[in-house]
Amino acid sequence: MRDEQGALWLAKFPARGDAFDVAMAETCTLELARRCGLTVPEVRYLQVGGRPVMLIRRFDRYWSVPGSLPEAGAALHDTRPGPGLAEGRLPYVSGLTLVAACLRPDAFGAVVPWYGLIPWPEAQPDWSRLAAPVLGHYAGADGFFTADAARELESTLRDLGKDATVHVYDGVDHAFFNDTRPEVYAPEAAALAWDRTLTFLHANLA
Repeated sequence: MRDEQGALWLAKFPARGDAFDVAMAETCTLELARRCGLTVPEVRYLQVGGRPVMLIRRFDRYWSVPGSLPEAGAALHDTRPGPGLAEGRLPYVSGLTLVAACLRPDAFGAVVPWYGLIPWPEAQPDWSRLAAPVLGHYAGADGFFTADAARELESTLRDLGKDATVHVYDGVDHAFFNDTRPEVYAPEAAALAWDRTLTFLHANLA
């Protein structure tokens, strides 16, 4: 939903059978996190039709001068709509990004999927529609999205004449780029994947 200024929010409604006011509990938890110094999007607590609702600012949206990002260090979700500003989106790239690129080939200039694949044979998109070059990053120790499956995807795309390169990082697990999860974070693989990503995007989108 959008507020009176045009900013986008997510609304969390109560579920049947809630034993307590979950919206209030989550609002208080997020406010506590903010006061502890963590970066937290703005939250609001409302009563709608006599029922509690928590609103949270979309943390993947920001407002800035068209074609530019907010100032360095600014929390994107704290930016607000205003004259001369346009809404931007901070993308999260997953295996489903490839599906979107097949559905809207005109909207993608390059695709960088991380970790995920489409595991169901009946759900595979029409790869022939893919127009953008692809650079994939996959974890060699991922027990679900396996290295073999990632390499099979690369072969499938190349057989169709697509520009596709898949990198498998041996010995690392799913989400190896996530430095907030020390149990899976692999700094060397993460740094290499990031350097490859920047080079790829500069080459294809500059």
